[in-house]
Amino acid sequence: MRVDGADFIDSYKGLKKAITYVRKNRAPILVHANCPLLGHHTSGVRKEWYRGEDLDVQQLNDPIVKFEKWLSASGETEKTLSDIRKIAYEKVAHDYQQAIKAADPDVEDFDSHEFAPTPVTEEKGERLPKGAGPRNAFSSSSYQSASPPQRAIQVGSRSPIENDRQGSECSEWISDHGCAATKPDQQAACSAITLTEVVIK
Repeated sequence: MRVDGADFIDSYKGLKKAITYVRKNRAPILVHANCPLLGHHTSGVRKEWYRGEDLDVQQLNDPIVKFEKWLSASGETEKTLSDIRKIAYEKVAHDYQQAIKAADPDVEDFDSHEFAPTPVTEEKGERLPKGAGPRNAFSSSSYQSASPPQRAIQVGSRSPIENDRQGSECSEWISDHGCAATKPDQQAACSAITLTEVVIK
């Protein structure tokens, strides 16, 4: 979904539609908002250094100016808009002074308020419903007690060297049982033969 990030009304309607979609379909959605870059990128990267003449063009798409025009067209008086600007400026100036006077953050406290507090601090109860089988082949008791090749059989026709851990276990087991193959494809073939013998036995 695309919205005009410089247009409050278009952004508001677009995000409202996106939220409705997510709640109804229980699925994610990507909102692409085209926004003008009016200020500095950071305190160390000035806008003049990398925006150049484009700054004048970007200013024409200032979302605050566009929103003020929309409010005026909707019937708001200039006095009302002026009062809003005054309140906003005063708040920013007040908060700025508070920030300057505030103590530096404590490095030991950097992760405070990162997550909302929760009454759940430890796991309780059973992971699986009563009477349910194992969630997957890797958690079953038969899998845990089986030899590496037998484990490979239990999870289907996958190669016994599908990951580093299981591959290493199978390679050692096969080597102990007389298979001298060294290349991955040879090991897979030897594994299949050895696994077949295990099943037959």
